[in-house]
Amino acid sequence: IPSTYNGKRVTYIESDAFSECLNMESLIISENITSLGSYAFSNCTNLTSVIVSKTVTSFGSETFYGCINLKDSYITNVSAWLDYSQYLSETYLNYYGVFHILDENGNEVTNLTIPKDVDHIGSSAFRHASNLITVNIYDNICSIGIGAFQKCTSLQKITIPSSVSKIGGSAFKNCSNLSNVIFEDNCRITYISHQTFANCVNLLEINLPNTVTDIGEEAFYNCANLVSITIPEATTDILKRAFSCCNSLTSVVIGDSVTSIGYGAFEYCSSLTSIIIPDSVTSIGGSAFSNCSSLTSVDIPNSVTSIGDGAFEYCSSLTSVVIGDSVTSIGWWAFYNCNSLTSVVIGDSVTSIGTDAFYNCSSLTSITIPDSVTSIGEYAFYNCSSLTSINIPDGVTSIGNNTFFRCDKLTIVTLGSETTSIGNSAFYCCGNLSSITISNKLESIDGFAFHECFNLTDVYYTGTEEEWAAITIGSSNSYLKNATIHYNYVPEE
Repeated sequence: IPSTYNGKRVTYIESDAFSECLNMESLIISENITSLGSYAFSNCTNLTSVIVSKTVTSFGSETFYGCINLKDSYITNVSAWLDYSQYLSETYLNYYGVFHILDENGNEVTNLTIPKDVDHIGSSAFRHASNLITVNIYDNICSIGIGAFQKCTSLQKITIPSSVSKIGGSAFKNCSNLSNVIFEDNCRITYISHQTFANCVNLLEINLPNTVTDIGEEAFYNCANLVSITIPEATTDILKRAFSCCNSLTSVVIGDSVTSIGYGAFEYCSSLTSIIIPDSVTSIGGSAFSNCSSLTSVDIPNSVTSIGDGAFEYCSSLTSVVIGDSVTSIGWWAFYNCNSLTSVVIGDSVTSIGTDAFYNCSSLTSITIPDSVTSIGEYAFYNCSSLTSINIPDGVTSIGNNTFFRCDKLTIVTLGSETTSIGNSAFYCCGNLSSITISNKLESIDGFAFHECFNLTDVYYTGTEEEWAAITIGSSNSYLKNATIHYNYVPEE
C-alpha cells in the first residue's frame, strides 16, 4: 500500500477495502498510513506475509480475519502496538502465523524490553511471537492481558514485576520453552487465571506469590517438567484441572487455607508419591487425584465432608486410605481400580458408598463398613478378589446389582437386619462363599445373585421356614436353594 496515490497522501485504509482479494500474497503497509479499518484485509486467503509500518497506530476489529494462510506478520512500532492492544478487538494479525517484532533497522527483536510509556500489555499482544527469547517488563506495567504471550515458543524466562496486579487467562499458554517464572517481592496478584501457564512443558519451578487466593482452571495444565509446587497460605481454592497432567510433579505442599480441591486438580500427576491434605479442606472434587499412579497413601482429614466421583480412581500404587470422620459420602468410582489397596479405614459419618467405589480393588483383604452407612451402590466391591469377609450394617436396606461380583475369596457374609433386597448378580462368582447370615426382613433375591457360589453350604436365617418360603428368589440361584437353611437363627451380640 503506497504512502501516496495520485499525488495525495494515503493515511487510512477503509473498512473492507481489500476484503476477499484472493490474489494478494504479500502486503507492505507504507509509512504515513496511520489507521486500518475493520475487515480491511479480511478473507484474503492467499495472503502469506504482512509488514505494518511504524506509523500505524490504529487497527479496526478483525482487520485480517480469515487470512488463514498468513505465515508471517511484522510490526516495528511496539509502543503503538501495545497502546492499541489495551483496547484491542481481535485483529487476527498475529492469530495464524509467526508474529515478528522488528527494530528501527528492520532486524528481528528476540530480546524485548517493554517500553516505559505503556502501563498495560493487552490481550494477545505478543501471541505467536515465537522468536522472542526474553522479555523485560518494567514496574510500570499493571496488567498482562489474556493470551498476551501465548505460543511464544522460544521464551525461556519471565519476571513479573510487583506492579502487576492481574494476569489474564492463557497469558503464557503453550510457551513450550519457558522454564523459569519469577514473581517479584510484594507482588499483588491474587488470581492465577484459566490456563495461564498451560502446556508450558519445560517449566521447572515457580514460586507463587503469597497473595494468591485462587488457582484457576487448568492454570498449570500439562506442565510436564514441573517437579514441585507450594500452594500459598492465602489460597482457598484449587480449581478444575489446575495441575492436571503435571506428570513430573513429585512434591505438593498445600497451604492451610485451602478449602476445596477441584475436579481433576491433580489428575495424571503420575510421579506424585504422597500428599498431605490440610485440615482446612472440606471437599475433594471428582477425579481430583485420578491416575496418580505413584501415590501410595492418603489421609483424608476430619474436615473433609465429601469425596467426589473418581477422586482416586486408577491410583494403582495406593496401598492405604484413612477416611476422616466428617466424610458423609464416598463418590462413584472413588477408588476405582486401586488394585494395590490393602487397607481402608472409613470414618463413622459415611452414609453412602457410591457405585463402583472400590471396583477392582483386588488386593483389599478386609474392610469395616461403619454402622452409619445406609446405601452401598452397584458394583461397589466388584472384583475385590482378596476380600474374605464382609459385614453389612443394619441401616443398609438393599444390596445393589453386582455389588460383590467376583469376590472369589469371600467366605463369610453377614447382611444387616434391615436388608430387604439382594440385587441381580450381587454375589455372582463368589466361589469360596460358604455361609451367609440373612434377616427375616429380606423380601427378594434377584436372578444370579448367588450364581456360581459353588461352596455355599449354610444360610443362617433369622426367620421361620414359612417366612423363608415367602421370599421371592430369582433364577440361577441353585446353590443358595440347595444350601442348608438354619431357621430362627439368633446372631451373636
